[in-house]
Amino acid sequence: MSEAREEMDLIDRIAEALPSEVRTAYYRELNYCRSLPDNDEVLRILRAMQFLTLLMREVPQRVADERQRLELLFRESVAGLTLTAERTEAYQRSIETDYANCPRKLRRDLARNASRERSMKT
Repeated sequence: MSEAREEMDLIDRIAEALPSEVRTAYYRELNYCRSLPDNDEVLRILRAMQFLTLLMREVPQRVADERQRLELLFRESVAGLTLTAERTEAYQRSIETDYANCPRKLRRDLARNASRERSMKT
């Protein structure tokens, strides 16, 4: 494909990203670019505009996709943490029930040992 044809496509690709009401004015302004030499600085700027146009088109969708991915990850993480908290609470209730059902002497001994361990740590 010739450079001139590539530049024509470049101009058209940028034009496609523009709102229809300004597209005609865009073509009118850039029509002279079709006759510029391949190494012209204006064409370099036009190529840079193509990259910016690409970014403006694709970045919002990529951000939206990433947001959905992060939202799913967040929901899964919250669900996992909720399940862990529920299981921890159930285990704690089980231990408290078991402790309450222990004979009084055993509870007294357990409390004494726990108190001794706390005093040794300080």
